[in-house]
Amino acid sequence: KMFCSNCGKPVTPGARFCIECGAVVGKERATTNVPGNVSGILQTLAGGKKPDLIWWAGIGSFAWAAIMVLLVLLQLLLAKMKGDSDIAALGYWNLMVVAAYMTIGFGIFQRKKWAWDWGIGSNILNLLVGIYELTQEGVVVQVLLLPVELFVLYALYSTKSSVVSSGRLQAGVATSASTGQSNSENPPVAVPVSPSQSPTL
Repeated sequence: KMFCSNCGKPVTPGARFCIECGAVVGKERATTNVPGNVSGILQTLAGGKKPDLIWWAGIGSFAWAAIMVLLVLLQLLLAKMKGDSDIAALGYWNLMVVAAYMTIGFGIFQRKKWAWDWGIGSNILNLLVGIYELTQEGVVVQVLLLPVELFVLYALYSTKSSVVSSGRLQAGVATSASTGQSNSENPPVAVPVSPSQSPTL
């Protein structure tokens, strides 16, 4: 299955132009989704979009979640061995954070504006907490998490403006020029007139 390299919409095999955006497509301009291929799997998650900084932001969110999953497993194991309910509570809290980051990752792949808002906010917060934990408490795992948070934050900030514009279009705030339709909610309707109601000359 082929996708337009400009807008990411499906392209009919053999077509020279994308019917959605009008971009020229071809073997060198379209991307192919190959089942079983890692690139194809990521392209499916991203709604047919080609790899870019947005993709890596989503991948970074999942990488952060994967590191935290290992930490959560360690915390729950220690809590069971020591019978410490505080460590267990911390592990379950971090598990919810993992779920939030995975949700953000999926939202980034789908170009959802809320994923940028949540992603930027959560990464700034985790950066501040991570720096404190690393410098004041010596939490070694932050050595792995901080670079990922910095990269995801950079990627989200760099791509926010383009996604906001796209999100507005997806939400229906489009001009008549981009949609090719009238913005009027009540377009004029032709009303049939019977011969008896026709005006006389």
